[in-house]
Amino acid sequence: MSTQNRILGAVITCVTVIVLSVAGLASDFMSRLLSSVDGLLLLMICLLMGGLFSVMLLVLAKEAGWLGKSHPIASSSGTPRPADQPVQPNQATHPVAQTPARAAETAAAKSTIKAGEGK
Repeated sequence: MSTQNRILGAVITCVTVIVLSVAGLASDFMSRLLSSVDGLLLLMICLLMGGLFSVMLLVLAKEAGWLGKSHPIASSSGTPRPADQPVQPNQATHPVAQTPARAAETAAAKSTIKAGEGK
């Protein structure tokens, strides 16, 4: 089964549930059930099902490209990271400046440790 057929099947299902929800809302108002608990429950269930399947239909339409292209959000740093330099899990995404005192401490700590010795 192709991707287009799967998307079409999901769209048909969503539209069917939305139409049935609207029909349930119409019957709720036509029969004046809103004054009872049953009518309120029917109203809430129809709104919930119609809303959920409308959102799903919107997501399907956006993924299929029926709604047009979305604009990318600008990055906060201003310059995007080149694709040829992947970020490692332990790598910072921006340079961190060290204070001169901190840089001297790390240099002194490295010089006191000799090969073969543990901390």
